[in-house]
Amino acid sequence: MWVVLLEDGIEFYKKKSDNSPKGMIPLKGSTLTSPCQDFGKRMFVFKITTTKQQDHFFQAAFLEERDGWVRDIKKAIKCIEGGQKFARKSTRRSIRLPETIDLG
Repeated sequence: MWVVLLEDGIEFYKKKSDNSPKGMIPLKGSTLTSPCQDFGKRMFVFKITTTKQQDHFFQAAFLEERDGWVRDIKKAIKCIEGGQKFARKSTRRSIRLPETIDLG
């Protein structure tokens, strides 16, 4: 999976080279849980829960990567709540997802 953080959501792609996303996770009203202990044997997992109570799990390759994503996503959610624009320097990064995931 390839994930792109936008100002109002997270788009996910099957491959980095894909031109159109497979879906989008809206950030407005979402909550973020990190660290997420739902997967006991997986490290560096965080969870986004949408207003529709849909859980989306993400796994980073290492701690600093997870913390960077969590920081940026929290900042995006805070900007949405405050009516501000969210911008980040790099919007395309690779992130591993669990083997099974509910895409809604």
